[in-house]
Amino acid sequence: MRYEPLEDGHFDRLYRFSEALRADPTPCLFWSLNEERLLAWQRDELRTTLIGLVDDDIACIGALQQGGRHQQHLGELSIAVHPDQRRDRHAACTVATLEAHAHAMGIEVLKALIWVENEPSRRLFDKLGYEHKGTLMAEFKDGDQEIDDAVYYKRL
Repeated sequence: MRYEPLEDGHFDRLYRFSEALRADPTPCLFWSLNEERLLAWQRDELRTTLIGLVDDDIACIGALQQGGRHQQHLGELSIAVHPDQRRDRHAACTVATLEAHAHAMGIEVLKALIWVENEPSRRLFDKLGYEHKGTLMAEFKDGDQEIDDAVYYKRL
């Protein structure tokens, strides 16, 4: 797999990727991507968005959002793997790549919010040395569905 920073040339493929994720029952940040959101991510100097490609197809996406003024030591990770590409270690590789970027940016602590019912992601972050520190109740809402998130942290 190779990683590329988010560019305009990825947008059409990301829309299709987003739709594939939307068909999956696991909620994530990358549902319903649109041009406005992607352009805002490109302009955000505190955000790194990487596209994981396998044979020029998008297999995964990962984002690292650095905190602002008093939180520059903190970064939040978000990843998603295409449903057809799961179980190929893409998630672990994407997290490792984002961790390397975080380290280079001077980030000391990483945070990940994971839907409490997403057992595969929770097991992955446990294996990668993240600690479950709490649960945010009703952190997100999709229609009538409230989404509780487990909060994981790792010191770099």
